[in-house]
Amino acid sequence: MNSATILPGFNDDVFSGLEVRVQELQERDRVCSLLVDEMSLKSNLPYDQADDTVVGYEDFSSGAY
Repeated sequence: MNSATILPGFNDDVFSGLEVRVQELQERDRVCSLLVDEMSLKSNLPYDQADDTVVGYEDFSSGAY
């Protein structure tokens, strides 16, 4: 997972990594919940069609709320 490129949106590398890790668990430990939250985007941000990404907004939050 450390070598995965993480971009906004759903990431197939993350889900593949989770699948591999879950297969190593005992069946009783495989029960979990996956929560997904949305966010609002600022208007007028450019969209890069080649990379299928919105350019110009990244939140490197310190974790303080």
